[in-house]
Amino acid sequence: MKVTRRDLLKSAAATSALAGTNLRQPLSAARPVAKRGEGDMRVIAFPRAVPGDPSPLSAEALRHVRQIGVEDIRIVSTWVPGYAENGEMDLEELIRVKRFAASFGIRIGAVYLQKVDTANLLLDRPGWKEELDKICRTIECLGKASIPVLEHSLLLSRVIRDVFKLPLPGHSRVAKGRGGARLTTFDGKGTEDQQQPVGPVSRDQMWERITRFQERCVPVASEAKVHLACHPDDPPMNRYWGVNQVLNTKEGLDRLIQIVPSEYNGILLCLGTMQESGADVLELIRYFGEKRKIFDIDFRGVQGTVPNYNEVFLDEGDLDMWKAVQVLKEVDYRWTLEPDHLPGITADIGGGLISYAWAVGYMKALIAAAEGSAA
Repeated sequence: MKVTRRDLLKSAAATSALAGTNLRQPLSAARPVAKRGEGDMRVIAFPRAVPGDPSPLSAEALRHVRQIGVEDIRIVSTWVPGYAENGEMDLEELIRVKRFAASFGIRIGAVYLQKVDTANLLLDRPGWKEELDKICRTIECLGKASIPVLEHSLLLSRVIRDVFKLPLPGHSRVAKGRGGARLTTFDGKGTEDQQQPVGPVSRDQMWERITRFQERCVPVASEAKVHLACHPDDPPMNRYWGVNQVLNTKEGLDRLIQIVPSEYNGILLCLGTMQESGADVLELIRYFGEKRKIFDIDFRGVQGTVPNYNEVFLDEGDLDMWKAVQVLKEVDYRWTLEPDHLPGITADIGGGLISYAWAVGYMKALIAAAEGSAA
């Protein structure tokens, strides 16, 4: 949901006594963000709106993030005022949002690019060059604001969903988890070619479009010192909606980062997506972790693999999440992990706040245990 400048100013004014700062102070004057530095493996939160306030960047939403023990957040590009209208980041507004978060002791660790920002590119329509120019200016803006990661996907399926206003095939949300928890489930039968909203798209066509993005954006990110983290294809079907997906294997992700070699060119490793694909997730962590190519992790529990799987609580998935954190520690992973695709818990009327807090606590315990065992 879009957050306006007025929303930010209103929230800041209402909480100035608590925060001890305001949006017009120098960033150095805000309450210090301390304790765990950027060199530690840690949880990053995707702020959630609280009852009575629709903004995920409201004072109450950020207060919730701190109350559950998290100091880093991932935000969506359109949460920064002006982005939705212009399609690119405004430095002054981004700094304003960053200061507001800092007033609660919170860092912005990553910005997630909207899927439709690459619509022309992935649909191979006129305007894709201008689209990439805007993304590059956003990358430069993040660099100037010292925000270390731009997360994105090259998922044509999400572009089709958002542009044509169609539901993603095969997905449902049903009360079939333990105790009746609502789970996201996937049945991929017929999703390969059942619908082809943009016609068939070959592997070569997908690689051509991906290469355009990498060749234009990676050099800019390297210059700006902003890490690009690309999410794998989700669901990780080989073909989905008539589109041949290429970023759902170790080989595909490796090819992605080799198109334009750079220390700032990497992946957002979604453990759930890769577990759903049937891959050896621990081996993926070792492979990309040792190469220093993982800049964030989506931490998701899954039972089953394509074409049928359920997204479950972190302690009941097929992947041993404790082993995953141990391997991350072994490869000296120093970035973030974010709870992902969580089940719905009874009476959780706050947009998933209870389920999210449960997951954060579980993840923080795993990280603490891994650090303790390595000491």
